[in-house]
Amino acid sequence: TLNDPYCPPGAESSLVVTVATDEDLAFVWEDDREFCQGEEVVIGLPSEGFGSPEINWVFYEEGVDEPVVLATGQDATVTSAGMLVVEAFSEPPCVVRSEGIIHITYADCDLVIPNVITPGDDNLNKRFKVTNLNQFPNSTIQIFNRWGQEVFRHDDFGSTSGWLPDQDLSEGAYYFVLHVARTDQVIGVETENGVTTYDQPGAIDLHGSFMVFR
Repeated sequence: TLNDPYCPPGAESSLVVTVATDEDLAFVWEDDREFCQGEEVVIGLPSEGFGSPEINWVFYEEGVDEPVVLATGQDATVTSAGMLVVEAFSEPPCVVRSEGIIHITYADCDLVIPNVITPGDDNLNKRFKVTNLNQFPNSTIQIFNRWGQEVFRHDDFGSTSGWLPDQDLSEGAYYFVLHVARTDQVIGVETENGVTTYDQPGAIDLHGSFMVFR
């Protein structure tokens, strides 16, 4: 509660934080939320209640001595673990100051490989995408049709939004060869058959199939 002659009686200072990831998912902030390695996290403050606020985002990265000012606007983007301090001031004459501390934690997340995609007109499940592959840059993929003809390849598949089959490609089974360029992380790979854990160091070569229905 503020004691300022320019503020109405009982005025209070508070922060409401919104969070989004590069998967375009928004959610309520939770202290124990972990993000996947390589995931870009956008944290922002809505303008309601602050007018056009002055906002400072200061980030204390793990293992780094000096903090850095990430941004001075409505939101900030974080790509590594650490502590984010946000400070907001409302416009005069009633200057409301709020401060919040947000802890960002990253973890190695399971790769998730779909077994079916439906590239129709409903924009749902239309791409073949290996979720969390962006943790491992330079992971390559090849996709083949049922006759063994290559229909797609990419040298950094985790950096893409996935494979969208061309309209002239038929329905049915397709096969993939995925080279996961990891080093020594313990990771799980989730498919329709469950989760397989890989704990030996080195790259992983995965083979499998999926169905395309239109």
